[in-house]
Amino acid sequence: MPDSYDNFKQYQAGRASACDDMLVEGFDILKALKSFEEDPADSPYQLGYLRELEEAVSVSTWKRRADGVWVS
Repeated sequence: MPDSYDNFKQYQAGRASACDDMLVEGFDILKALKSFEEDPADSPYQLGYLRELEEAVSVSTWKRRADGVWVS
């Protein structure tokens, strides 16, 4: 079983990946969040990824363009 430091590193890697993904043009943050409703996060990496998405939506200045794409 991985120790807590390994879990933390995986969690942080998930957060970093979410940050990178949100910078990609056309990334749909709501679709990404919805995917976790259908298949819940079950690893430290996925939990970190999900947490970063949730924080981005809750504290962001994201706006949805007419074509449905979220931009900051």
